[in-house]
Order: sequence, then C-alpha cells, then structure tokens
Amino acid sequence: MAEEQETRIGKQKVSTAKWEEAQKTAFTHWINTMLARRKTKIDDLQTGFQDGVKLIVLSEVLVGKAIGQRFVEKPKLKAHKINNAYIALKFLQDVGGLKHLTISAENLVAAEFLNLILGFCWQLLKTFQEPPDFDDGEGNEKGKGANTYEARMLGWVKNTLGDKYPDIDLTDGFKSGSFQNGKALLALISEFDENIKYAETSAGDAHANCKTALDLANDVMHIPAIIDADELADGYVGDKQLVLYLSLMYNAFTDKQKGASVESLASKLTEREAHLRLLKEENLKLKEATENLTTNLNLLQSQYDETSENHANLSLASKETEEKLSALKEEWGSCKEEWSEEISKLKSQLATMMEADDEQCQSLQSEWDKSQDQRDKLREELKKAKEQLTKEKEELEAKNKRLLKNEKRARKNKEELEDIMKNQQEVFDLSMEEFRKHFLVHINDINTWRPYLEEDREYVAKEISLPEEKSEAAFNDQVSELLGVCKAENRTLQELLTTYEIETAEIVSVTIGVKQKRTKQYAWEQEFPEDLKSQIVRATSAALPKKGL
Repeated sequence: MAEEQETRIGKQKVSTAKWEEAQKTAFTHWINTMLARRKTKIDDLQTGFQDGVKLIVLSEVLVGKAIGQRFVEKPKLKAHKINNAYIALKFLQDVGGLKHLTISAENLVAAEFLNLILGFCWQLLKTFQEPPDFDDGEGNEKGKGANTYEARMLGWVKNTLGDKYPDIDLTDGFKSGSFQNGKALLALISEFDENIKYAETSAGDAHANCKTALDLANDVMHIPAIIDADELADGYVGDKQLVLYLSLMYNAFTDKQKGASVESLASKLTEREAHLRLLKEENLKLKEATENLTTNLNLLQSQYDETSENHANLSLASKETEEKLSALKEEWGSCKEEWSEEISKLKSQLATMMEADDEQCQSLQSEWDKSQDQRDKLREELKKAKEQLTKEKEELEAKNKRLLKNEKRARKNKEELEDIMKNQQEVFDLSMEEFRKHFLVHINDINTWRPYLEEDREYVAKEISLPEEKSEAAFNDQVSELLGVCKAENRTLQELLTTYEIETAEIVSVTIGVKQKRTKQYAWEQEFPEDLKSQIVRATSAALPKKGL
C-alpha cells in the first residue's frame, strides 16, 4: 500500500521544468490577450518586459486607466528601462491595488529568474482576473468561505454550468470526476459557443472526452493546451494546473462579453459619429448662410446709405421743381390768352388746308393705284424671267454633266490608246530587232555566196513567193510574215551551202590523194585553177563557222 501510494504521489507530481513551461505558455497567452487590445504582444514571457514599455501597456489595460507619468517609449539605457518598469509597478500598486509584490524593477529588466516572473504573473492574474464571488452551491453565501482565487474560480464554473447538465457533479471541487472525464470542460466550451453540442461531444470515454475538450478549447477559444489529456483523465493534473487552465477559459468568456459590449459601443459610436457629421454639415451650412446674410446686410446697408443720399438730393430737387412749377403756372396764365387766339387762327387755317388736302389725296390715291398695277406687272415678268433662267440653268447643268461624262470617257480612251501605242511600240521594237538580226544573217549568207555565184556555175534561182501586202493586217503580223520568208530563204541558202561544202570536200580529197592518176589530177587542175581552188578553200573555211544558222 505504501509503495502504491508513493507511486501515485510520484505520478501526480509534475516535473518543475514542465510545470514552469506550462505556466509560461499560459501566462504568455493571457498577457497577449490583454495586450491585443492595444495591438501589441510579447514573444517571450521572460524577456517581454525588459524595456518596461510592454509592462506599462499591460498595466494600463489591466487597471483601465492611463499612466499620467511620463516614461521613455524607446529606452536605450538600462536606467531608462528600470525606470519604466518601476513606473509600471508603482502604478499597479497605487492605482491597481496590487499588494505584496515579490519582484522588483531590476528583476524584470534583468530577466534572469523565471520563477519570479511567474509568481508576478500569478499575482496579476489573481488581482485583475479574479472571478466574482458566486454561491458555490454548498451553503456558502457570497463572501463567506469563498475568499480564495481557487474557490471563486470553482464558483464561476458552477454558476456558468448551472443545472443544465445533470451528469456533471462538482461537489468534490477540482478533484471531481467531471473534471477528470472532461465533461465539465466540454460543458464550458458548449456554453461559450452554442454551436458546440454537449451531448455530441461528451459521448466518449474519459480520455476521448479530455482530448476533445482540449482540442475544442484550442480551436474555438484559442486556449493553448497547457495540460495533458491523458494525465487529466488519469487524475495526475494538480489543482493549480487546472485552476490556471480554467482561468484562461474564464478570460476567454470575459473577452467575449467585452467584445459584445464593445461591438454595441462601436455601433453607438458609429451612430453618434454619423450624427456628429450631420451636425457639422449643418453647422457649415449655417456658417455659410450667416456669411451670406452678413454680406447681404452690408450690401443692403450700402444701398440704404446711397438711397438716403439720393432721397436728400431728390427732396432738394423737389423744392426747386416746385418753385419752377409756380413760376411756370404764372407764366402759363399770362400766355394762355395769347395761345387761345393763336389756336383759333390755326384752326381756321387748318380747315382751309384740309379742303385743299382732300383733292391732293385723291390724286395721290390714283397715282398709288397705278404704281400698284405696274408693280404687279413687274412681279409677273420677274417671275417668268426667273422660271426661264431656272430652266436654262437646269439645261446648262445637264449639258455640263454630259460634257464632264464625255470628257471622262475621252480621257479614258486616251489612256487606253496610249497603252495600245506603248504596247505597239514595244512590239515594233522587238520585231525590228528580230528582223534586223535575220536580215543581217541573210546579208552575211549572200556575202558568203558571192564568190560561188561569180564562178562559172549553173544555178537556177528559185522564185521567192512574197506574201501579199495587207494594209488591214497588224504591223507585227506583217513583220512575222516577212521574217518567215527571210527564214525560208536562209534555210535554202544553208542547204546549198551544205551541198557545196560536200562537193568541195570531195574535190579536195581527190586532189590531195597521192594514189590518184596524174591525168585526173591534170584534168582537175585544168577544171579548177589554183586561184579558184584557194578561193574554194577560203570560202569553205569562211562558210564552216556559219553552219547551223
């Protein structure tokens, strides 16, 4: 029994290093949730407060007030860092109510003793993260028997779960089986997120439930697993470890509630800001209206002053006018009688003139009628002339169009004729070149044949059949016919030349043969004198290169 008890005690004890690492992870998470409200964080718990600035920020978040004392925001010297840490600790003590500090500013800056920093974090957690005093359900009233942080944490768990989970029994506190089988943690997670159904997640055994609870807490509440699921299921997790883990869950609930209230405040703040913007816009409009009214008032004042001055001037002018009017009235009275006599005289003269004017009006009316008739005749003649001119204009336009069309056609015909003349010139040039070449060949052949024709040989010339002259035939057709005749004559001459070459060759071979009889040689020499023989040889040698033309 003693050995089993010692084994159990040994299993329940967690190594100091492992426990310190679990505390370090838990407090780093908790402090970063606080610092996230100021959009900052620490990477390492032991060195995170060395410059004192993050500690000042954490202190302001935990206390809910700003530190009125000045501090160095970017300290370089150690003295400045220690002073910052001292200001934060003093603020936590005086304003935050933190008591019995176990760490100094020098310890925080030195960052040498992790156990001192962990103890400081425990003090912060119990002072600023302590749950309210709930009735623990065991007859202890609020404020009685629940003064410790652990008792308040247990009371918060019981108050959060209530009577909704009949299979959870927490009468044994943190030693209760509902913690060891994971159901208490699953129930808390279900209360945190209504999408997590307790009945679905708590159906497994103790080990499965504990693993599920720690995984869900990490995924849903973002709480690191500082305890081991198997150790929790086997009952090897101590009360202090469980309390620390539950404090992280309590912090998550608190942040959620504050987040809801913050969202409500944010919506109200948005409404107030919108209302404030409207008031500012109305204020600007009122200012503009006031400025406009002031400008109009100044303008009216200047107009009033000008009007007053004009009124004074008009009053003075009115008096002068009245005086002149009275003088005129007197003058009118004296002149009225004279004007009456003159008017009577004028009326008699007017009657006489009107009688004379009637006769003049009649003559003028007759002349007017005549001019009207002449005007109508002129209008009719102008209308006819206009119509005639319009008709002539249309005819001229039609004639002009025809001329333009004929001009265009003539220009086109001219271009076509130029192209034809150009092509005819090219054909003429080519035909003349071909005709010249064959004509030169023919002249050369005739020149070659001259010695033979001068000899005493009988030759009957064939009659050359020239083509009939056709004036209507194209030039290139006529040249082609003439070239054909020239080529035919050349072929005839070539045939004769070939025949004479053969005969000459036979005569030469007979002449130079050593076995021929002298009589034949003499006869041949008589028939072909030496000069004629040399001429034949020269003619033959001259004709040989012309073969094939």
